[in-house]
Amino acid sequence: MFKSLLKKILKGQRIHKFQEINEHPTLKSNCIYAANHSCKWDGQYLMELIPGEFSFLAGKQRMKFIDRFGLTWNGIIWVDRKDKKSKKASKHKMRKTLARGKSLCIFPEGTWNLEPSLLMLPLYWGVIEIAQSANVPIVPVCLEYVDDICYVKYGDVITVDKDSDKAEYIQYLRDVLATLKWDIWEMLPECRRSNVEEDYWDIEIQRRLKEYKLLDYEYEMSCVRKG
Repeated sequence: MFKSLLKKILKGQRIHKFQEINEHPTLKSNCIYAANHSCKWDGQYLMELIPGEFSFLAGKQRMKFIDRFGLTWNGIIWVDRKDKKSKKASKHKMRKTLARGKSLCIFPEGTWNLEPSLLMLPLYWGVIEIAQSANVPIVPVCLEYVDDICYVKYGDVITVDKDSDKAEYIQYLRDVLATLKWDIWEMLPECRRSNVEEDYWDIEIQRRLKEYKLLDYEYEMSCVRKG
């Protein structure tokens, strides 16, 4: 009941039309959704798109009351991305959430990707570790925004065995998410480089930051995983 009401509220606030390129994959259990992250709309739209009960993993940050309320209502696990104790505690909470049969949604980039030349930032390992310890699959999902459309594409379900190499799988997940984004780009009309203004991406970054003025851009960029 609460979930359906929340979805109605979110739909009323949405400014993009959804275009789902493929169907949500069939699952036999709960899972971890691993999504790319590039703007304020990602979390809100995923609350509409993801079926069933799930919780977000989100970094502690300044946030509008209505956004914090919506995330809390949906289900949220907060983590201080620069505190080892907080990260350890969040992993424990994530395992408990999955053990109860709920799913999780994680942005493994750890922050917004506003880089002009990287399809995906380096991913944090936690998504693989939790999938292994909780024995649940990962569903990659990519959201990409063009004008008034939010394109959505799901990747194939990824099963991570307990003995799998974490470094190999985190790179594989990054490649999958980058490919999903590239697949969306290939659907769009061709555009000559000469027709694109040199400062286009700088303007786009400022537009996205203006949409959410509470975001501490310098702090968020300091949370990008090195290497």
